[in-house]
Order: sequence, then structure tokens, then C-alpha cells
Amino acid sequence: PPDVIVLGASSPDLAPPEVARRLRTGAITGGIKIVARFAPPAGLQDPEALVADVVLAPPCEPLALARAVRTLVRLRACEREMRARALRLAL
Repeated sequence: PPDVIVLGASSPDLAPPEVARRLRTGAITGGIKIVARFAPPAGLQDPEALVADVVLAPPCEPLALARAVRTLVRLRACEREMRARALRLAL
């Protein structure tokens, strides 16, 4: 699976928060980092409900998107390294 998925502002079938939720609950896709490019719903009380790791409200600067993706790719690499070290220590 990829390290990061960028969700756009619109989808013909599903709203981006629902797409993110489905990705998060998938057996294969659950660990993928998600950058969402959409405006949070008005009156949102719980930011965790967005299910994305980073939410960039439109209009989103390309540099901000690139930085978010780069940061999440680095985070995934660190998570993999920590899991590998934990496995080595368990042996």
C-alpha cells in the first residue's frame, strides 16, 4: 500500500470524510496516512471525526500540500523503523 493518500475536495459517489473513514477501517489501508483537501463541515465539534491525519482547507497552496505529504511519508518511515526495532528486541 502507499504511504500517503491525498483526498480531493469532491467525489462523485462519496464525501471525502466517508472515503477517509473507509480507508481507516480497511484491513489493508488502515495504516495509510491521509491528507484531506476539503473544508471541514460547519459546526464540527470533534476534529477526530474527520479521520484524516492532515486536513488542508481549500484553496490549498501546493507547497503546503507537499510539506504535509513529505511529513507523513517521514512519519511512516519512522513507524516502520520502530516496528522493526521492536521485533529485533523481542527476539
